[in-house]
Amino acid sequence: MTFNEFLDPEYHIMNSEVVELRIPYKDVYINELGSVHGAIIMAIGDLATGLVAIDKKYLAPTQSSYTNFLKPIIKTEYIYARAELVKRGRRTVTVDCKIWSDDTDLAAINRTECTVISNELDIEKSKMMENLINENYKKY
Repeated sequence: MTFNEFLDPEYHIMNSEVVELRIPYKDVYINELGSVHGAIIMAIGDLATGLVAIDKKYLAPTQSSYTNFLKPIIKTEYIYARAELVKRGRRTVTVDCKIWSDDTDLAAINRTECTVISNELDIEKSKMMENLINENYKKY
């Protein structure tokens, strides 16, 4: 199982410019302060922005990512992310992402830069990636 599969994402929108998804809240995400750990918030942002960057065909790993935490996520059924393409160049893809919980208040914003290494997703694909390419994924 990959880390992204552990997050158990469900997808609402998936296209070359926007990905909106959610992950179910799990008690293991909690930090010592009782809120969702920042690493989980950053992980859902990385997942959503990465899916926009690769657009199901490009090999484009994260080059840099910056997250502003605006409000803690304390208790929620789901954590949501909406990533939107800012610019797709030949070598770099810039994607912005908003992250929130069931109360719909914005919890974090993220900007990710990905480097296009190849114009083909020429790696051994995980089960999750195969399902995304074949549009066989959980929807909400």
